[in-house]
Amino acid sequence: MNTSEPPLVYDPATGRSDVFSGERLYATVTSACHVIGMADGIIPETAARVCRAIETWLGERAEVTRSDIRRRTSEQLAIMSAEAGYMLDNKNAIM
Repeated sequence: MNTSEPPLVYDPATGRSDVFSGERLYATVTSACHVIGMADGIIPETAARVCRAIETWLGERAEVTRSDIRRRTSEQLAIMSAEAGYMLDNKNAIM
């Protein structure tokens, strides 16, 4: 696989695969940070760090599931904010 090609993200609920979107991940992480009331000044750097960690983790993977990305993103976000990581991991159960 060419490292410049983003991996596919499989959604078992729909049976479809879509190209990974770093912008979508960034928006999801910033949203979780806003929900828990994180200071606006640190949200962009927090989201950028989490996104870099996920993009590194994706590495040579050709396809991952949405659950894989959500779980890994929650773990990385929890390093910086346990509340935001929990919110992201449980957003469907909470909302």
